[in-house]
Formats: sequence, C-alpha cells, structure tokens
Amino acid sequence: MAIFARRVLQRLIDENSKVLNREQTLKLVKALNRADEHSLGFEWEVVLINVLSKFGKVEYEPDLGGTSRPDIKFESGYKDKFSFVADIATVSDRGIEEYNPSWDFNRELMRLANKYKLKLNCFFVGIRGEDEGESYDRKIKLKIPSKGNFGEFFNNDFKAFLKEISGNPGVSRSFIPKTASIGVSVTYNPAQSASIMHLPAYTIPYSLTRNPLYRVLNEKAKQLKKANYNGVMAIFLCDGGCNSLNNDGHARNSYATKQIIDNFFRRHPSISFVLTFTIKKEQYVYSRRNPRGTILLYENSAAEHKIDFQSTFLAKELRKFLPDPVNDANYVVSNLTHPSRKVGLSFNGGVQMTEKTIRFSSRALLMFLAGETDQKKFFDENHLFDSLLCSPGKNFFAQQLNEGKLIKSIKLQKTNEDDDWIEIEFGIPDPAISKFAVPE
Repeated sequence: MAIFARRVLQRLIDENSKVLNREQTLKLVKALNRADEHSLGFEWEVVLINVLSKFGKVEYEPDLGGTSRPDIKFESGYKDKFSFVADIATVSDRGIEEYNPSWDFNRELMRLANKYKLKLNCFFVGIRGEDEGESYDRKIKLKIPSKGNFGEFFNNDFKAFLKEISGNPGVSRSFIPKTASIGVSVTYNPAQSASIMHLPAYTIPYSLTRNPLYRVLNEKAKQLKKANYNGVMAIFLCDGGCNSLNNDGHARNSYATKQIIDNFFRRHPSISFVLTFTIKKEQYVYSRRNPRGTILLYENSAAEHKIDFQSTFLAKELRKFLPDPVNDANYVVSNLTHPSRKVGLSFNGGVQMTEKTIRFSSRALLMFLAGETDQKKFFDENHLFDSLLCSPGKNFFAQQLNEGKLIKSIKLQKTNEDDDWIEIEFGIPDPAISKFAVPE
C-alpha cells in the first residue's frame, strides 16, 4: 500500500531507469519492496526524480566533492536555464507518537476487550494532557504510561473491570485508575455505536522549533552545507503524516506551516526555497474519491542565492506532472504492520448493479477463484449482493440463475489504479436451463 498506485510507481521506476544507474534503481526498488516505515520516503524520491526529469536534467545523489551528497541536482531544459541542488525529506509525526503513544494504548485496550469478547464500539477513552514549556514554546505530554509500561494502567483492577462488563454487558461502567500520574478514564456504554478516543491535539505545533517540520528542515540544511555546492539550494518536504506540515495556525497559540518555515529561513540564508508536497483526504458520504495532492512554494527573501521567478515556474511544472495519489500518508503509515501494506488499494466491496449487469473488483473475483476468499465472505462481507434487484435471501448470481439466465458477456475494464473492474452481463432466459416457451 502506497500513496500512489503501485502500477504508477512501477511505470515511474521504468522511466527513471533511463536517468539512474542500475545500482541506484536497485536501491530504490529494494526500499519500496520492504514496505516499512522508511519506504514512504523512497516512494517520494521515485516520484520527484521522475517529475523533475520531465523538464530538465536530474542527477541522483551526485558527488559534488563535499562530505555529503544531496539527493538531487537539477538543471532546467528550457531557454531560461536555472539549476539547484535539493534534499528530499519525508516528514512524519512518528517522534511525537512515540512520546505520546495514544494509538498503541488504544490498540492494547481493544486487544484486551476483544479477549473478554466485548463489543469494541461500546468503549469511550478519555485522555488528559499537560503542557510542557512556556505558552509560546510548548508541547503536550499525554498522561498515559510509556509504551513499555502500559501494564501500569492495564493492571488486575482494569481486568476485573472488563470481567464485570463481560458478566453483565447491558450495564454502563467506568474505570478511573487510582494513580494520579495517569490521566485516563475508560467508559463502557452498551448503547454507544462506535468506539471513541478523546484527547488533546498533541501533534499541532505550539513551538516554532520544537516540532518535526523544523527539526527536519534544520537537519537537511546542515547536510546540504556539507555538499560543497555554491548555488541555489532547496529542500523538498513530503507528506509522511505530519500535522505541522499541514497546519493553518487556527488552533489557539499554534504556529502555521508558513510561520515555521519563515523562522527557519531567518536562521538559514543558504536555503533559497522550500517546496511542500502534501496529500489531503476529502470526505465524501456517497462516493469514494481519491485524496488530492497539493504543492506549495516558500521562498527565502534573505537567501544568499535566488532563482527569482524560476521557482514559481518550477512549482507549476511539478504540479503538471505529479501523479494523482490514491491514499493519504496517514492511512499508509497506520497500515505499516498490516499484511495489505505490500499490495495496492483494491476496489473490493464496490458494486454496481442493474437488472442485467453487475460490476465489481477483478481482484476480488481472482481471490475467490483462487480459494483465498470463501463464498460467504465474497458475497456477504465483501459485496453485499442482497438488494432490491434480488429476491429475499438471494444474491445477484443466484437471482439470474433462478430466472434461467446465463452469462451473455464478461468485460474487463482496465484502470490506472491497482485494481480493475469486471462487468458481467446476463441475457434473456436461456432454454439451456429454463422452460421452453411459445414464440411471441
């Protein structure tokens, strides 16, 4: 599972092989195939190498004589030539999540609740936090145990709480630990329809420097200085699931992405501009829509080297060639340990029906034919074929068979995403399996 369709990434790898040597290509492919927490950064490198190569010359990790190699050296192929070196950095909230392991805490709670065969949707988890530092330079520490010490909360008292629920699941109950240093309450409500976790927004940047965005910018600026390059230097910041990379500053006392980058520019005149690449997932109630990619340009007005209007031109060209994402970074990161991380997004579960046709995922069909999915799961869980077009208790195929209809045609509708559509059309009642009829 990746931000961009795996089919698209393979096409980019093929095209990049004309720009990169075999060792460089092999390095990137191996990193992508690992599908681990570092793979997302290499995915962005594959994409940006390809996009830049569409309108200029790209060198990957060139040796410029310094003690560090930049990720990219670029020279435009247009009349008004310009060049720069850049480092590509994928920014995430991983460090903050390790400091405040709320999701791991919630997963452990769900694991224990499942062990007692309780309904997970009935739990409400409230987590308090406390400020560390001054109001203008603070961060939030959640009042939960560290990852290795969850047992301080999930102790015998908590297990007795779960056991009480198991004995009488129709009664609401709450659990608050006796330890004052832990600010967590768990409520079980049998009438609740979905599990809820309420906690402070601890990934929002409340400091200009104590956040993942500034930390990565600072590290990359130091690396680029070691490359021994006298010219325009830039940093490409890519979305790896980072709040400070997408923050508008509307939260009280928080800092917007632009404020953090401007503060960085004041301290690093060697960096001429920063480009951010973010993926925003938009919610649609009635249809599945892919997330949207956004590129923003930030120029350093006090930079030692400038490319003036060319940086705006660069951002425009990048927008033109950047492939469409299919996942947002947060979704990819949250599924790093899931078996599906090494396959692309499927259309599984999406169905369109008329009285004569049905359209569904070709991968779902292949998994069914291969025996990876049993019939019950294929019909009931994946596609829910019972509908107004079917008799009660009948799936679409059983309905057609019951009416004496056979398959008229099967079409494969190819896409640029990581699945295709199968459309099956049924004809009129066929005497091969239905009663003979008087001609009309």
